[in-house]
Amino acid sequence: MISTIILNWNRADLLRKTVESYLETIKGEFELFIVDNASTDASHDYLRELDSQGQATVLFLESNVGGDAFNRALPLTRGDLVHFSANDLVFLPGWSEHAVAAFETFSDLGQLSLFADVPTDDEAWEQKPADARLSKGKMLYEARGNVSASSVLRASLFRERGLRVGTLENRPLRFPADGKLSLDIKAEGFWCAWSERYYVRNVGHEVAEFDANPVYYQENYANKPWLGIEGWETRVALQKPT
Repeated sequence: MISTIILNWNRADLLRKTVESYLETIKGEFELFIVDNASTDASHDYLRELDSQGQATVLFLESNVGGDAFNRALPLTRGDLVHFSANDLVFLPGWSEHAVAAFETFSDLGQLSLFADVPTDDEAWEQKPADARLSKGKMLYEARGNVSASSVLRASLFRERGLRVGTLENRPLRFPADGKLSLDIKAEGFWCAWSERYYVRNVGHEVAEFDANPVYYQENYANKPWLGIEGWETRVALQKPT
């Protein structure tokens, strides 16, 4: 079973695309949880609809607690794999089969991103340093650094090893601590991987989405001191054709 936890904060339109694509593509036994990090837009209406229809179990938080929102749903999960997702992805056919096969093939794999290590033509994102690993015809790319919190992980890391998702609180907005999560997984003797291709569209990093909702992303990147608005604008400028 795959236990998916989607973290939501505003962007109700993207949330709907994320959930609809997830339900259309997930194969096998699954359970879906959505944790709302105190959204102020129309997200609540859509989430109540999903909950009432039994399509997802929804947790509404009274304040934005960053990555700790994932931890609020963890005790409810029953799956062998725990899947963390942001609210800005479009799931592509084959993603869940790929995830299951990856963990069955690599017994020491701890965390799998559904992104590849090289960005798509639509993304303002940098290439990630990684090394290819091949087993039984299955190829993944071992991450030298961390992978995004939006990833699939062994549930035993949380249930048996006690790992949890941390929160970055450098500014008013709070974010999951991606780097610490991957470091904690590696400290337990597992490795973290990028997929050999994209199994989701990373809409939240696509230039078209930035252009459609610039205020949201300016606020978002202003609260990421490791990149900031200037770094974000540089990424976008490098990606756009001259």
